[in-house]
Amino acid sequence: MADSFVFYASFAEAMDGLNNEQYGELMRAINEYAIFDKWPKLTGVLKIIFTLIKPQIDANTVKRNSYLQDVENGKKGGRPERFTQEEKLQIALENHDGVPVGRIADEYKCSISLIYKVLNEVSDAELGNYINSLHLHKPVCVIPQTINDNANVNANANVNENDLPEPLTGVSDIPPEEPPKTKINRITPPDKALELAHLLAALHKNYDSAYAPSEKHIATWAIDIDKLNRIDKRSYDDIEQVIRWVKTDGNFWLPNIMSGAKLREKFPVLYVQMIHPHTSRGGSPPKNGMDGDQSQQSKASEIVKSWKTGVYA
Repeated sequence: MADSFVFYASFAEAMDGLNNEQYGELMRAINEYAIFDKWPKLTGVLKIIFTLIKPQIDANTVKRNSYLQDVENGKKGGRPERFTQEEKLQIALENHDGVPVGRIADEYKCSISLIYKVLNEVSDAELGNYINSLHLHKPVCVIPQTINDNANVNANANVNENDLPEPLTGVSDIPPEEPPKTKINRITPPDKALELAHLLAALHKNYDSAYAPSEKHIATWAIDIDKLNRIDKRSYDDIEQVIRWVKTDGNFWLPNIMSGAKLREKFPVLYVQMIHPHTSRGGSPPKNGMDGDQSQQSKASEIVKSWKTGVYA
Protein backbone atom coordinates (compact mmCIF):
# COMPACT_ATOMS: atom_id res chain seq x y z
CA MET A 1 0.00 0.00 0.00
CA ALA A 2 1.29 3.49 -0.86
CA ASP A 3 0.76 6.51 1.37
CA SER A 4 0.52 8.95 -1.57
CA PHE A 5 0.66 9.26 -5.37
CA VAL A 6 1.11 12.01 -7.99
CA PHE A 7 -1.97 13.33 -9.79
CA TYR A 8 -0.94 15.11 -13.01
CA ALA A 9 -2.64 17.99 -14.79
CA SER A 10 -2.88 15.73 -17.86
CA PHE A 11 -5.12 13.38 -15.83
CA ALA A 12 -7.53 16.26 -15.14
CA GLU A 13 -7.47 17.28 -18.81
CA ALA A 14 -8.35 13.75 -19.91
CA MET A 15 -11.28 13.72 -17.43
CA ASP A 16 -12.46 17.25 -18.28
CA GLY A 17 -15.43 16.19 -20.42
CA LEU A 18 -16.98 13.84 -17.83
CA ASN A 19 -20.05 14.70 -15.81
CA ASN A 20 -19.85 14.82 -12.00
CA GLU A 21 -20.99 11.23 -11.52
CA GLN A 22 -18.49 9.86 -14.04
CA TYR A 23 -15.72 12.07 -12.66
CA GLY A 24 -16.32 10.85 -9.11
CA GLU A 25 -16.42 7.18 -10.15
CA LEU A 26 -13.15 7.46 -12.10
CA MET A 27 -11.44 9.45 -9.31
CA ARG A 28 -12.37 6.78 -6.77
CA ALA A 29 -10.99 4.09 -9.09
CA ILE A 30 -7.69 5.97 -9.49
CA ASN A 31 -7.35 6.39 -5.71
CA GLU A 32 -8.01 2.72 -4.98
CA TYR A 33 -5.55 1.55 -7.64
CA ALA A 34 -2.73 3.99 -6.80
CA ILE A 35 -2.96 3.63 -3.00
CA PHE A 36 -4.43 0.18 -2.34
CA ASP A 37 -3.46 -1.57 -5.61
CA LYS A 38 -7.10 -2.57 -6.26
CA TRP A 39 -8.05 -3.11 -9.89
CA PRO A 40 -11.28 -1.17 -10.64
CA LYS A 41 -14.27 -2.47 -12.56
CA LEU A 42 -14.95 0.21 -15.17
CA THR A 43 -16.64 0.20 -18.56
CA GLY A 44 -16.90 2.42 -21.61
CA VAL A 45 -15.09 5.75 -21.72
CA LEU A 46 -14.12 5.52 -18.03
CA LYS A 47 -12.21 2.31 -18.73
CA ILE A 48 -10.47 3.92 -21.72
CA ILE A 49 -9.34 6.97 -19.72
CA PHE A 50 -8.18 4.81 -16.79
CA THR A 51 -6.20 2.58 -19.16
CA LEU A 52 -4.37 5.66 -20.46
CA ILE A 53 -3.64 6.98 -16.94
CA LYS A 54 -2.55 3.62 -15.46
CA PRO A 55 0.96 3.44 -17.09
CA GLN A 56 1.98 6.74 -15.49
CA ILE A 57 0.80 5.58 -12.06
CA ASP A 58 2.75 2.32 -12.52
CA ALA A 59 5.89 4.21 -13.60
CA ASN A 60 5.73 6.44 -10.53
CA THR A 61 5.29 3.39 -8.30
CA VAL A 62 8.45 1.83 -9.78
CA LYS A 63 10.39 5.08 -9.22
CA ARG A 64 9.17 5.31 -5.64
CA ASN A 65 10.10 1.69 -4.87
CA SER A 66 13.52 2.22 -6.47
CA TYR A 67 14.07 5.31 -4.33
CA LEU A 68 13.12 3.46 -1.16
CA GLN A 69 15.48 0.62 -2.12
CA ASP A 70 18.33 3.11 -2.69
CA VAL A 71 17.67 4.59 0.76
CA GLU A 72 17.79 1.11 2.29
CA ASN A 73 21.02 0.29 0.42
CA GLY A 74 22.50 3.56 1.62
CA LYS A 75 21.97 2.46 5.20
CA LYS A 76 23.91 -0.72 4.39
CA GLY A 77 26.89 1.11 2.91
CA GLY A 78 25.73 1.89 -0.62
CA ARG A 79 24.09 0.24 -3.57
CA PRO A 80 26.00 -2.78 -4.95
CA GLU A 81 27.19 -2.81 -8.55
CA ARG A 82 24.51 -4.05 -10.95
CA PHE A 83 27.03 -5.53 -13.42
CA THR A 84 30.48 -7.08 -13.21
CA GLN A 85 33.27 -5.66 -15.35
CA GLU A 86 32.99 -8.66 -17.67
CA GLU A 87 29.27 -8.00 -18.14
CA LYS A 88 29.91 -4.32 -18.82
CA LEU A 89 32.41 -5.20 -21.54
CA GLN A 90 29.95 -7.69 -23.04
CA ILE A 91 27.21 -5.02 -23.10
CA ALA A 92 29.58 -2.58 -24.82
CA LEU A 93 30.52 -5.27 -27.36
CA GLU A 94 26.88 -6.02 -28.20
CA ASN A 95 26.21 -2.31 -28.77
CA HIS A 96 29.40 -2.12 -30.86
CA ASP A 97 28.07 -4.97 -33.01
CA GLY A 98 24.82 -3.05 -33.67
CA VAL A 99 22.42 -4.56 -31.13
CA PRO A 100 19.83 -1.86 -30.20
CA VAL A 101 20.11 -0.50 -26.68
CA GLY A 102 16.46 -1.36 -25.96
CA ARG A 103 17.06 -5.01 -26.84
CA ILE A 104 20.15 -5.13 -24.59
CA ALA A 105 18.10 -3.69 -21.72
CA ASP A 106 15.44 -6.39 -22.23
CA GLU A 107 18.15 -9.07 -22.29
CA TYR A 108 19.64 -7.94 -18.97
CA LYS A 109 16.21 -7.08 -17.49
CA CYS A 110 17.09 -3.50 -16.58
CA SER A 111 16.25 0.05 -17.67
CA ILE A 112 17.63 1.51 -20.88
CA SER A 113 19.15 4.40 -18.89
CA LEU A 114 21.30 1.90 -16.96
CA ILE A 115 22.60 0.47 -20.26
CA TYR A 116 23.54 3.98 -21.41
CA LYS A 117 25.36 4.47 -18.08
CA VAL A 118 27.33 1.25 -18.62
CA LEU A 119 28.26 2.27 -22.18
CA ASN A 120 29.60 5.58 -20.92
CA GLU A 121 31.68 3.81 -18.28
CA VAL A 122 33.44 1.55 -20.82
CA SER A 123 36.10 3.43 -22.78
CA ASP A 124 36.94 2.70 -26.41
CA ALA A 125 40.39 1.49 -25.31
CA GLU A 126 38.91 -1.00 -22.84
CA LEU A 127 36.52 -2.30 -25.48
CA GLY A 128 39.35 -2.61 -28.02
CA ASN A 129 41.48 -4.62 -25.59
CA TYR A 130 38.49 -6.84 -24.81
CA ILE A 131 37.89 -7.55 -28.50
CA ASN A 132 41.61 -8.35 -28.97
CA SER A 133 41.51 -10.78 -26.06
CA LEU A 134 38.56 -12.58 -27.65
CA HIS A 135 40.52 -12.95 -30.91
CA LEU A 136 43.64 -14.23 -29.10
CA HIS A 137 41.69 -16.94 -27.28
CA LYS A 138 39.66 -17.99 -30.28
CA PRO A 139 40.67 -21.56 -31.32
CA VAL A 140 42.00 -22.05 -34.83
CA CYS A 141 40.44 -24.87 -36.82
CA VAL A 142 43.02 -26.78 -38.92
CA ILE A 143 41.84 -29.06 -41.71
CA PRO A 144 44.15 -32.09 -42.01
CA GLN A 145 45.80 -32.48 -45.39
CA THR A 146 44.70 -35.59 -47.34
CA ILE A 147 46.61 -37.52 -49.95
CA ASN A 148 45.04 -38.45 -53.26
CA ASP A 149 45.07 -42.23 -53.68
CA ASN A 150 46.05 -41.85 -57.35
CA ALA A 151 49.00 -39.53 -56.66
CA ASN A 152 52.53 -40.82 -57.33
CA VAL A 153 53.88 -40.86 -53.76
CA ASN A 154 57.30 -42.03 -55.01
CA ALA A 155 57.78 -38.86 -57.05
CA ASN A 156 58.75 -36.92 -53.92
CA ALA A 157 60.96 -39.62 -52.44
CA ASN A 158 64.18 -37.68 -53.14
CA VAL A 159 63.00 -34.38 -51.72
CA ASN A 160 65.39 -32.84 -49.19
CA GLU A 161 63.96 -33.01 -45.71
CA ASN A 162 65.07 -29.43 -45.11
CA ASP A 163 62.71 -28.30 -47.85
CA LEU A 164 59.67 -29.75 -46.13
CA PRO A 165 57.31 -27.29 -44.37
CA GLU A 166 57.02 -27.27 -40.61
CA PRO A 167 54.31 -29.62 -39.34
CA LEU A 168 50.99 -28.07 -38.40
CA THR A 169 50.57 -27.75 -34.63
CA GLY A 170 46.90 -26.79 -34.59
CA VAL A 171 47.58 -23.25 -33.35
CA SER A 172 48.46 -20.37 -35.65
CA ASP A 173 51.71 -18.49 -34.88
CA ILE A 174 50.52 -15.48 -36.90
CA PRO A 175 49.18 -12.78 -34.56
CA PRO A 176 45.60 -11.74 -35.30
CA GLU A 177 45.03 -8.48 -37.10
CA GLU A 178 44.06 -5.61 -34.82
CA PRO A 179 40.37 -4.82 -35.40
CA PRO A 180 39.64 -1.31 -36.66
CA LYS A 181 38.66 1.09 -33.93
CA THR A 182 35.05 2.12 -34.30
CA LYS A 183 33.43 4.83 -32.22
CA ILE A 184 30.70 3.33 -30.07
CA ASN A 185 27.23 4.64 -30.85
CA ARG A 186 25.91 5.64 -27.44
CA ILE A 187 22.31 6.35 -28.50
CA THR A 188 20.60 4.31 -31.22
CA PRO A 189 16.84 4.97 -31.35
CA PRO A 190 14.83 2.44 -33.40
CA ASP A 191 14.25 3.22 -37.09
CA LYS A 192 10.46 3.45 -36.60
CA ALA A 193 10.83 6.02 -33.80
CA LEU A 194 13.18 8.08 -35.99
CA GLU A 195 10.72 7.81 -38.89
CA LEU A 196 7.87 9.18 -36.74
CA ALA A 197 10.11 12.00 -35.45
CA HIS A 198 10.77 13.05 -39.06
CA LEU A 199 7.01 12.80 -39.75
CA LEU A 200 6.29 15.17 -36.85
CA ALA A 201 8.77 17.70 -38.24
CA ALA A 202 7.57 17.36 -41.85
CA LEU A 203 3.87 17.79 -41.03
CA HIS A 204 4.53 20.89 -38.92
CA LYS A 205 6.60 22.37 -41.75
CA ASN A 206 3.44 22.24 -43.92
CA TYR A 207 2.01 25.00 -41.73
CA ASP A 208 5.24 26.87 -40.96
CA SER A 209 7.64 26.85 -43.89
CA ALA A 210 10.35 28.53 -41.79
CA TYR A 211 10.31 25.66 -39.27
CA ALA A 212 13.58 23.72 -39.71
CA PRO A 213 14.68 21.61 -36.69
CA SER A 214 18.17 20.10 -36.86
CA GLU A 215 18.80 16.37 -37.24
CA LYS A 216 20.14 16.40 -33.68
CA HIS A 217 16.80 17.68 -32.39
CA ILE A 218 14.85 15.15 -34.45
CA ALA A 219 17.05 12.34 -33.09
CA THR A 220 16.22 13.54 -29.55
CA TRP A 221 12.50 13.42 -30.42
CA ALA A 222 12.98 9.83 -31.62
CA ILE A 223 14.32 8.85 -28.19
CA ASP A 224 11.16 10.23 -26.53
CA ILE A 225 8.96 8.45 -29.11
CA ASP A 226 10.86 5.22 -28.40
CA LYS A 227 10.10 5.67 -24.68
CA LEU A 228 6.45 6.33 -25.54
CA ASN A 229 6.35 2.96 -27.33
CA ARG A 230 8.62 0.87 -25.11
CA ILE A 231 7.93 2.23 -21.62
CA ASP A 232 4.41 3.70 -21.94
CA LYS A 233 3.27 0.74 -24.12
CA ARG A 234 1.80 2.86 -26.93
CA SER A 235 1.84 1.16 -30.32
CA TYR A 236 3.64 2.88 -33.19
CA ASP A 237 0.36 2.84 -35.17
CA ASP A 238 -1.41 4.82 -32.43
CA ILE A 239 1.52 7.24 -32.16
CA GLU A 240 1.44 7.89 -35.91
CA GLN A 241 -2.34 8.44 -35.86
CA VAL A 242 -2.04 10.98 -33.04
CA ILE A 243 0.81 12.82 -34.82
CA ARG A 244 -1.25 13.14 -38.03
CA TRP A 245 -4.37 14.15 -36.07
CA VAL A 246 -2.48 16.80 -34.08
CA LYS A 247 -1.06 18.31 -37.27
CA THR A 248 -4.50 18.63 -38.92
CA ASP A 249 -5.37 22.19 -39.94
CA GLY A 250 -7.48 23.90 -37.26
CA ASN A 251 -6.50 21.50 -34.47
CA PHE A 252 -6.00 23.27 -31.12
CA TRP A 253 -2.82 21.24 -30.47
CA LEU A 254 -1.17 21.98 -33.83
CA PRO A 255 1.14 24.81 -32.60
CA ASN A 256 1.63 23.22 -29.16
CA ILE A 257 3.08 19.79 -30.01
CA MET A 258 6.50 20.58 -31.49
CA SER A 259 8.76 17.96 -29.90
CA GLY A 260 8.89 14.30 -28.93
CA ALA A 261 8.93 15.19 -25.22
CA LYS A 262 5.73 17.25 -25.48
CA LEU A 263 4.08 14.51 -27.57
CA ARG A 264 4.87 11.93 -24.88
CA GLU A 265 3.72 14.22 -22.04
CA LYS A 266 0.34 15.01 -23.62
CA PHE A 267 -0.26 11.66 -25.36
CA PRO A 268 -3.01 10.36 -23.00
CA VAL A 269 -5.02 13.58 -23.52
CA LEU A 270 -4.38 13.68 -27.26
CA TYR A 271 -5.41 10.06 -27.79
CA VAL A 272 -8.67 10.39 -25.84
CA GLN A 273 -9.60 13.61 -27.64
CA MET A 274 -8.83 12.03 -31.02
CA ILE A 275 -11.10 8.99 -30.59
CA HIS A 276 -13.68 10.69 -28.30
CA PRO A 277 -14.07 14.35 -29.36
CA HIS A 278 -16.63 14.99 -26.56
CA THR A 279 -13.83 14.67 -23.94
CA SER A 280 -11.90 17.65 -25.37
CA ARG A 281 -11.52 20.92 -23.48
CA GLY A 282 -14.83 22.73 -23.36
CA GLY A 283 -16.71 19.68 -24.64
CA SER A 284 -19.65 17.96 -22.99
CA PRO A 285 -20.36 14.31 -22.17
CA PRO A 286 -22.80 12.29 -24.30
CA LYS A 287 -26.47 12.92 -23.55
CA ASN A 288 -27.16 9.27 -22.93
CA GLY A 289 -24.31 8.90 -20.43
CA MET A 290 -22.54 5.55 -20.71
CA ASP A 291 -25.23 4.27 -23.13
CA GLY A 292 -23.87 6.55 -25.84
CA ASP A 293 -20.48 4.83 -25.90
CA GLN A 294 -21.42 2.45 -28.71
CA SER A 295 -22.06 5.23 -31.25
CA GLN A 296 -18.93 7.09 -30.12
CA GLN A 297 -16.79 3.97 -30.41
CA SER A 298 -18.17 3.49 -33.91
CA LYS A 299 -17.12 7.04 -34.76
CA ALA A 300 -13.69 6.40 -33.24
CA SER A 301 -13.34 3.27 -35.39
CA GLU A 302 -14.10 5.36 -38.48
CA ILE A 303 -11.36 7.83 -37.47
CA VAL A 304 -8.80 5.04 -37.01
CA LYS A 305 -9.85 3.47 -40.33
CA SER A 306 -9.40 6.82 -42.12
CA TRP A 307 -5.80 7.05 -40.87
CA LYS A 308 -4.99 3.53 -42.14
CA THR A 309 -6.43 4.34 -45.57
CA GLY A 310 -4.34 7.50 -45.80
CA VAL A 311 -7.18 10.04 -45.93
CA TYR A 312 -5.25 12.53 -43.81
CA ALA A 313 -1.79 11.75 -45.23
